[in-house]
Amino acid sequence: MIIQSKDTLPYQVLKVYETVRDHQADLVPYMPDIRAVEVIEREEQPDQKVRLLNHWHGAAEIPSLIKKFIKPEMMSWKDYALWHDDELYVAWRLETFYLNDLFSCEGTTRFIKLDENKTEMLLKGDLKINASAVPGVPTFLARKLSPQIESFIARLISPNLNNLSKGVLAYLNDQK
Repeated sequence: MIIQSKDTLPYQVLKVYETVRDHQADLVPYMPDIRAVEVIEREEQPDQKVRLLNHWHGAAEIPSLIKKFIKPEMMSWKDYALWHDDELYVAWRLETFYLNDLFSCEGTTRFIKLDENKTEMLLKGDLKINASAVPGVPTFLARKLSPQIESFIARLISPNLNNLSKGVLAYLNDQK
């Protein structure tokens, strides 16, 4: 499943880029389905790259149909990101803490200067679900439940990826 988002923010491209790279934990109050973001590792590399590992903790309501299989602690993930400061984009990959083979999600977010005070955030990612990896789901049910589980995980991940720019905008507006 392809995840895409394109938003325009009325701020300088470097301001937007650095806010997303350096202040993800500060964006939490502006993202309703996120409980916390923890910066676990940060490595400044000599080639104008920054490698980050952040842990994200979701707070979405689990639909009753799949509540038996999806536990709240499963709504946290690792965000591996390589920030390319010279080209103003990040290549990212998400991984769950539990059930690493449940889904894969990776992509890029580009920060494009439209004019002096206008930036486009362009997010493109690919989300793949493996419903048979959910504990307690019998193989014969995995195919039947797969669309519901995929839909739930997509609803959990997609808005957080897509709403990042809204959180950045609200955060930057509050910094004025």
